[in-house]
Amino acid sequence: MFLNCIDAKENNAEFSNCYAKYILSIHNNDCFSYYHSESQNFLHCFNKNNFERGFPNFIKKSESYSEDKNFMRKSLIKKGKTVITAYVRVYENDKLEKFIKKLKGSLKRNHDFVEENYYERQICYWDKLNTPYTEVYRIGSYNWKISLYPNGKEGSEKEYLSFYIKCLDLEDENNTKNSRIYIKYILYIRNYNDYSCYKIKASPTRIHLSKENPEHGFRHFIKKSNLYAKRKKSNLSLIENDKLVIGAFIRVYTNDTDDNSTLSCDEDMSGSILSGFSSNTSSILLSKNDYTQAIKSDLYNLNADERKSDYLKDLFFAMP
Repeated sequence: MFLNCIDAKENNAEFSNCYAKYILSIHNNDCFSYYHSESQNFLHCFNKNNFERGFPNFIKKSESYSEDKNFMRKSLIKKGKTVITAYVRVYENDKLEKFIKKLKGSLKRNHDFVEENYYERQICYWDKLNTPYTEVYRIGSYNWKISLYPNGKEGSEKEYLSFYIKCLDLEDENNTKNSRIYIKYILYIRNYNDYSCYKIKASPTRIHLSKENPEHGFRHFIKKSNLYAKRKKSNLSLIENDKLVIGAFIRVYTNDTDDNSTLSCDEDMSGSILSGFSSNTSSILLSKNDYTQAIKSDLYNLNADERKSDYLKDLFFAMP
């Protein structure tokens, strides 16, 4: 299931970027209590190059028709009918936009790229993460997997964190679109509440991904001890309150002609690129408390159908 921003898709002259969080849901046509929903806990950027976001593997078809009479469980699709729901929250976020521009600045802008965008994800309970963390997402026309190895990919160098991306389309036997892809990319981790505290590594040249080699990344992305090191200017560390954000910026090219335009393949800076911006959340359209109260008010006013109200409230409180 996917969400499209029509203004971005139609390349509206007045449209630039739209930052939003969203929840997509499907529920039984007669009963709101039986539903399946998916959400992400980070901001998505919708623009002319990436106007579609969503979940390639939203739900198995078999699960949408399954029901259990013993437990009074109804199917999501009944007699060819179902209901789909999209809950969207739009933000203003100057800090995020400046951070993404900084990432782009590490890769000289070429004229032969076909699409670019970023993805990020917040990880909570870092201390309990002992196994590789993976996340599947979509940028432009391709499905990607980001893989973070908290104890190193090889297993013999546990003092390092390893970080990789993989193009899943190249592993798909049914893929007839492309057998190779040319990209430049940046992998990064940052403080979950402050865009000025981060660690980035960028590919030094254009990378050729193929069916034989669909993955690329950094075995020694960062020493684990540096995740907790306080930065001199901000007194912040990458991990605080057992949380951090991981992300990837990917630019896809039409060919492998390289101009060696990457400024740096290993940057580690803090406290300078966003001077003047605090780490609070005042850049969102409404303050968190005001926004919550406004949405709560709208939801609680849906007294005509209490079941629908409860369903929408469940979606609202699922929004990170």
